[in-house]
Amino acid sequence: MSLAVPGEDPFAQALRSELPATLRAEGVFRGVEVVESVLSVASGPALLVEVPHRDILWTPLHARGKITVKVVYASNGDLSWRDEATVHMDNRDGSVLRARGELQMEDVTSGVVSQLHYYGHLGSLVAAEVAKSLHGSVKDPVSPPQR
Repeated sequence: MSLAVPGEDPFAQALRSELPATLRAEGVFRGVEVVESVLSVASGPALLVEVPHRDILWTPLHARGKITVKVVYASNGDLSWRDEATVHMDNRDGSVLRARGELQMEDVTSGVVSQLHYYGHLGSLVAAEVAKSLHGSVKDPVSPPQR
């Protein structure tokens, strides 16, 4: 599965670092390849995680974050529909799963914490929520069924 998390800010980098391992650990996807961007049609399943809003305040003794994440998935790699108000689907080319959603998270952390660690902490929290939102509806087709 191809994964793209656009952005070069510290939070996007932390999310790009945390998300692949979390998706594998949660059993959502066995193989995750981080790519620069997901084109309209990738060669296989594609996941795009965008961060349209982030409000992060960090001090050495207190940090808080309010983050909005948009998640878009297509089992056939075609994400061209992601900005359409209505998603039209058919099964002429076989079964296709499309999912889109928005997650909002808030965090407050007190105590001695470095800025790098706090961004990693936020990335880990958001990665866990993304994996949780996909778990149950999206499964890697090569993963064995769970009993």
